[in-house]
Amino acid sequence: MKKRWATLFLLCCIYSCATAQSENSATKGVIDASHINLQENQTIALTGEWEFYWNKLLTSKHFESRGLRPGYIKVPSVWNGQFYKGEELDGQGFATYRLTVITSNAPKLLAIEIPNVYTSYNLFVNDELIATNGVVGDTKKSYKPEWKPTLKVFNATDTLEVIVQVANFAHNRGGIHKPFVIGNFDSVASIRESKVIANMLLTGGLFALGCFFIAFYLFRAKQKSTIYFGLFCLLWAIRSVFSNIYLVSTFFDAFNWILALRIEYISLYLSVLFGILFLAKVFDPKESKLVKYAINIINAVFILLTLILPPVLFTMLLPAYQIFIVINLLFAVYVITKAVFDKRKDAWFSAISILLGIVVLGYEIISYVWVLKVNYLFLNFGYLTVFFLNSLVLASRFVGAYIKAERAANDNHSKDRTIRGKRLHI
Repeated sequence: MKKRWATLFLLCCIYSCATAQSENSATKGVIDASHINLQENQTIALTGEWEFYWNKLLTSKHFESRGLRPGYIKVPSVWNGQFYKGEELDGQGFATYRLTVITSNAPKLLAIEIPNVYTSYNLFVNDELIATNGVVGDTKKSYKPEWKPTLKVFNATDTLEVIVQVANFAHNRGGIHKPFVIGNFDSVASIRESKVIANMLLTGGLFALGCFFIAFYLFRAKQKSTIYFGLFCLLWAIRSVFSNIYLVSTFFDAFNWILALRIEYISLYLSVLFGILFLAKVFDPKESKLVKYAINIINAVFILLTLILPPVLFTMLLPAYQIFIVINLLFAVYVITKAVFDKRKDAWFSAISILLGIVVLGYEIISYVWVLKVNYLFLNFGYLTVFFLNSLVLASRFVGAYIKAERAANDNHSKDRTIRGKRLHI
């Protein structure tokens, strides 16, 4: 079983490398991709310096006069903390991004993968509106947020003018924090499909694990560690649907954005809570009660604030919670290390999973904070491996308990036979 999981993970990593995008960083609003053969499986990630016009919603006709003086901003990034003409920006506002892409030998039709943007956009290619998310407006009343990553097809020319109008009045962050990718349809579609498949495998795997252990708790085990782990799996499965590529938008076209955001954050907080409760119950049931109570209370506070505050405020709390996650990981490391030194064999499964979990979670947090490109295949299969290793902890405990029960039953049976033999002899 371990070999199968390792092989599957390795194949996904190889596939991810095989569909890698050509990194041609834009300079001063222009990206020269003329050396890339878009007829083949190569794609272009539209990263680098885009033209940036703060507090303006522009289209192609506005650039005909050549009277506009652009600023420049790195994509992907958020505009929080950026300086535009001496003004430091926060997350609220609206802007226009513009990029010129020089191509050659392109097919007549190209596709573009469009991620979610903070938090609404209009995308134009060569003055044609090809995609929208939410409603872009210059005020909070005229604006509506939405996250729905998608893929669109458009007519190709040797020079592409890409304009993105972005508005945000609902989230702590604003801007284009994930790269757009263009190429022929098959290439771009395969990239998106790989992300969706990896996300669905993670969700399905965790849902199956969660249901199994919850059912096992209800009908047989009656151990709190079992229900904690089952809830841990189910909540992370929910989080995987409401984060990263936002699989929820694939199945529910008009899902309320604010409700989805609250579910994303609360499922994260509850996942951490039940994950720590699981590890503490298995490896540290009697000690560190003060630490466990503190973790429970802090998680409850974050959940309550997420329920009552508007999104623009509760999303500001995520960096603080990421620090809290690090504290939780340190507690988990302490508990599992102590179990390892106490010669608990099942602790090695969690020890390995914690090391992998630190790598994967650290990778996700760093990518979020510094707005880096995310390999979703690595992320999803990394998390699935973490949960699978921890499920082996419970499996090991159940097997051990079953062996002890069998031995006790055999010993009692032997004693009964001995007693009967003595009675017959008498």
